[in-house]
Amino acid sequence: MRTALRTAFAALAIVGLLVTPALAQTELSNEELGATVSMPDGWSEVEGNDRAAFNFKEEASHSQVEIIATPLMTPDVADVFFDTFHATLTSSEFTQTGREEKSYGDHTGLETIYSFSHSGVDLKVTVFQFVNDTTAWLVVSYVQADQFDAFAETFSTIVGSLAFAG
Repeated sequence: MRTALRTAFAALAIVGLLVTPALAQTELSNEELGATVSMPDGWSEVEGNDRAAFNFKEEASHSQVEIIATPLMTPDVADVFFDTFHATLTSSEFTQTGREEKSYGDHTGLETIYSFSHSGVDLKVTVFQFVNDTTAWLVVSYVQADQFDAFAETFSTIVGSLAFAG
């Protein structure tokens, strides 16, 4: 009996060791920008977007988060980067439905909400913009409108987890 218990505990310990690295992989790093972010459990990375420092999605809800950064010569030129991004959305028929100052964790910035409808799908897009040192950051979420309120806590957690070296 003791041998069976020891074998069972040993098996659980091995499974625990095998599972632990998979859980740790939810933290993503971008060494070039000196940034890390926690990807929500059940989400997966999206490849092929060169402008995004981080890009991940949840298959079940079709939600996606892009984190875009651009180094600036000086922090005061961030508005050009931000304004260009917003102009691109509005010229593509995204409708601004809200805008306010927000704070998530250590980050304070401007949050803009857009709505968009195409082929029977209604989306809400959140754009949170802020500057850290000499880098302008955009955290952009694309969520189906009927899931938007439920996604708010996830968005807050993602932005709040964004950390910078140094």
